[in-house]
Amino acid sequence: MNKFLTLIFLILIAGCGRQDTSLPVIDTQASKPRVVNLSEIFEKDEMIILETSDSCLLTNISQVIKTKDAIYVLDNNWNVSRIGMFDRTGRFIRWIGRMGNGPEEYHFLSAITLDSINQKLIAVSEKDILEYKLDGSFIQSYPTGIKSQIENIYVINDTIWLFNHDYYNTPDERKIIYFYYHSEKKDSIILNRYKSRTDVLQISSNTQIISQLKESTYIYFPVLSPEPFLRDTLYEIKGKRLLPALKLDFSSVLKVSNGTVASNLSFNEWKKGCIRLRNITLNDIYRTHNFLFADYTLDSTSYKFCYDFTKQDGFNMEFGFHDDLFGTGQFFNPKPMDLYNGRFYYSMNSISIKDVIPGINEESNPVLFFLKIKT
Repeated sequence: MNKFLTLIFLILIAGCGRQDTSLPVIDTQASKPRVVNLSEIFEKDEMIILETSDSCLLTNISQVIKTKDAIYVLDNNWNVSRIGMFDRTGRFIRWIGRMGNGPEEYHFLSAITLDSINQKLIAVSEKDILEYKLDGSFIQSYPTGIKSQIENIYVINDTIWLFNHDYYNTPDERKIIYFYYHSEKKDSIILNRYKSRTDVLQISSNTQIISQLKESTYIYFPVLSPEPFLRDTLYEIKGKRLLPALKLDFSSVLKVSNGTVASNLSFNEWKKGCIRLRNITLNDIYRTHNFLFADYTLDSTSYKFCYDFTKQDGFNMEFGFHDDLFGTGQFFNPKPMDLYNGRFYYSMNSISIKDVIPGINEESNPVLFFLKIKT
């Protein structure tokens, strides 16, 4: 347990202490949004049309895992939560698990992950963890010990990481965010907690949070302070330590009535109400070896920020990348699938591409598009 306590202490120091101004700071708003083609960053991997039949109709794909033999999709909607298993050609194989209150059943699946070391598929359902063999057969389930619903799950070096945000409204409309950590099926502990003005910042559920690369593993969580601007730190996990790696700066999106950048104001000026606050929702912040990505919403408009470490240049896009690889003409917002190998995916409803993909109609299951970062 000592190694966990060391990690917690460092996180609390990093999150609540003075900000390190010597860290590299990336300005997310240095350039105006522009149209960026997929081919500028990605290479085409493959497109897979999932089988459509009465026995395998999908409602809403929220997550995809691909192995050398199979594709697993997490299908979540308001009354449906299940894992579909397909082969690498898109042929339906089976549903994994089932909803219910009995043995081997679950209520609602919030996330799935692959344990590549032990060759298992792991799912989290509210407060429980479920393990399956890669052929879909049930292994076991066990409680996390956490009182509220878990939102994301990772397996890093044979250790399970769980993440959760709990929101509590207080009289001053502040929001407290909790992160939980679970290891070896024995313990659950609070990693950190923050306070934030709800009209300045929101954190969405199911964020990426962990970026596991070949050379390093990074963790993202918000650094919130009473300052009138937002910065977020990406930390590198080094054994028992968390080392601040870089910060993202969103300060220039906050303006006062006379156009002054909010970060140029003193705290007292901001507190007096000089700022016209804007709403920012951070959806994902993650990185590969050469690129960093941030998905966020500013005043109801979705943006994707991409920073090229090689060129030391960043750019924003509304709605994501323009598809010039698969011929759909649509805008993609690729989701990380395997950052270790730089692999991403995107699922698109058939109604959007029925006129450009042969064999697709309005009743077809979503189509999966797989990409990999250019090397």
